[in-house]
Amino acid sequence: MGWSKPSVSVLDLLEETLAGIEFERRKMFGQWALFLRGHMFAGVFQDDIFVRIRPEEQDVVRELSDEIEQFEPSKGRAMKEYLVLPPAIFEDRETLISVLNRTIDFVSGSPPK
Repeated sequence: MGWSKPSVSVLDLLEETLAGIEFERRKMFGQWALFLRGHMFAGVFQDDIFVRIRPEEQDVVRELSDEIEQFEPSKGRAMKEYLVLPPAIFEDRETLISVLNRTIDFVSGSPPK
């Protein structure tokens, strides 16, 4: 089964939340990924938002919702530093900002690519 197109409304929501942050949007495998200093940190996969979170902080983020899962774009190919946020998280602007601050902090500490 193929992937559905990424949600434009979810992408718009994500980009609006990131207003003021200089990032680059790139299409990857028909989906949208966002890059900061050359590092992928978030994106939209079908109707979901995925974010890059330090492994040692993932349990803290997972406490926000039982629906947060490891990002697995293809069955059996989980991306260990990435989590998928359910709509309840990304529809709550304050919570989404909090999670995005974690991912921005994570990639900002890496040297530019």
